[in-house]
Amino acid sequence: MTWKILDCTIRDGGYYTDWDFDQKLVKKYFNEIETLPVNIIEVGYRSHVKDKYFGEYYYLPTSTINKLHEWGNGKISLALMLNAKEFCVDDVVSILDGCQGIIELIRFAIAPDNISSGINLAGEVKRAGFNVTLNIMYLHEIIKDTSLFESICGELESAADKIDYVYFVDSYGSCMPEEIHKFFLLSRQRISQKIGFHGHDNIGLAFANTLSAINAGVDIVDSTILGMGRGAGNARTELLAAYFAKQQGSAIDLSAISELVEEFILLQKKYEWGSSIPYIVSGFEQLPQKEVMELTSKRRYSTGSIVKMLQGNLSNGDTVPHYPNLNDSKLKKQEDHIKTAIIIGGGGTAIRHNEAVIEYSTRGNTLIIHSSLKNVESYKDYDGLQVACLVGEEANKMSNVGKEIDKIHTFIVSSSPRIEQQLPESWNDRTFTVNPLWTDSNKKGNTNESPLNLSLSIAREMKVDKVLLVGFDGYPAGKVETKVLAEEVQQTIDQFLNDYPEITLHSITPTLYKVPQSSVYACLSDNN
Repeated sequence: MTWKILDCTIRDGGYYTDWDFDQKLVKKYFNEIETLPVNIIEVGYRSHVKDKYFGEYYYLPTSTINKLHEWGNGKISLALMLNAKEFCVDDVVSILDGCQGIIELIRFAIAPDNISSGINLAGEVKRAGFNVTLNIMYLHEIIKDTSLFESICGELESAADKIDYVYFVDSYGSCMPEEIHKFFLLSRQRISQKIGFHGHDNIGLAFANTLSAINAGVDIVDSTILGMGRGAGNARTELLAAYFAKQQGSAIDLSAISELVEEFILLQKKYEWGSSIPYIVSGFEQLPQKEVMELTSKRRYSTGSIVKMLQGNLSNGDTVPHYPNLNDSKLKKQEDHIKTAIIIGGGGTAIRHNEAVIEYSTRGNTLIIHSSLKNVESYKDYDGLQVACLVGEEANKMSNVGKEIDKIHTFIVSSSPRIEQQLPESWNDRTFTVNPLWTDSNKKGNTNESPLNLSLSIAREMKVDKVLLVGFDGYPAGKVETKVLAEEVQQTIDQFLNDYPEITLHSITPTLYKVPQSSVYACLSDNN
């Protein structure tokens, strides 16, 4: 039996680029992919409008689809994906306006407990003239749960005329080759539709698992150039193409795509997809890779703590040390004398402009709030009140801090739930808790912790009139890790400006964040 390759580089790789790709690169991709035994190219999503920026290949305007059709010269089939949870039977066909006659395959991403909804959507799209795929996520759950598998098979049995392919997705890249082989042998017996596999490379098994699926008789498999894709990435198209050629006893000239691969090597250096410690943890512990990546990117928690959080084993107050609330502190008693708080971030401008910040702070009763311990040393010459936030496992960074820590009047930790961290005994009588201004109780792994959130909570508890940000430099676009941090800070700024308009919030050092700006030197000016 001959199996097919679907290359989903543009769609899956878009998780790193916000679905923006250079037009010259996409054209080169189309020209060179034709030299490989690739049968279908998935060119992105069609989606309803979102309240944040996503690029050309997330919305796929009709003009873009026509352009891609022209580049493909009709030699290769085109597909796009719909996220099933976004649509209902009344609007799913209309979202595909302009796709008829150009896009041949529509793929629905669907959770295993929502198959019936996916089948209903598939039926509408099938009647509109498209071939249809259900991409069923969380294969590791289906393998473990026989009753879930049987339920899926039962629902698919009645949908033979609505669905052309049924894909199973190793969402966390956690399945083993022997599991994959056994599962697809069974699926071939139970499912009448053509069957596909989409693997992730969290533990380095995407290619091996894809081969296991092929050897078990699947009809189609997914891959991407250089494995570019969400999280740890996917099986590599170059490898699968070479394997296909060898299996068919034909020659393949991979040098024909060498220039294209070189282009993607540059993208990989920029976006750094591929397996890493967080993704390995995600794979072996079968945890959501998005949440693992976000928590790791924040650089606040050890791998062990991340696993505990996502497994629901976060300390809820029974085991973490108990500290009194800030309202019971000596610091709180001085709130009538403090009208301004300066929050020190971890950016280089907090060091570069520290003398000016200290001079300004000394002129009035200013509270300096360190959002972390990173730049405490630069403010050792300030004799006024200083507070330090201990978010995540910040206290474990004590080896990087010297005697300047003695200048800290009060340490603040978040109210529970929070990560347990060992504080020196000498800090116990000056450590207090604050309730964060905002929490996300619905988010898995939530600890109510964020340096800026906690810092602003302190400022509000102290009833200041003005909050000035120092060292919140921001991050240039590019890496996913810094993107997570930048989004967290910007969301916190936006929410504070919206919820507490009575408190002035400015950055007085250079910043990439969207926040009212001034200058520490303007604050020192005789004209101020």
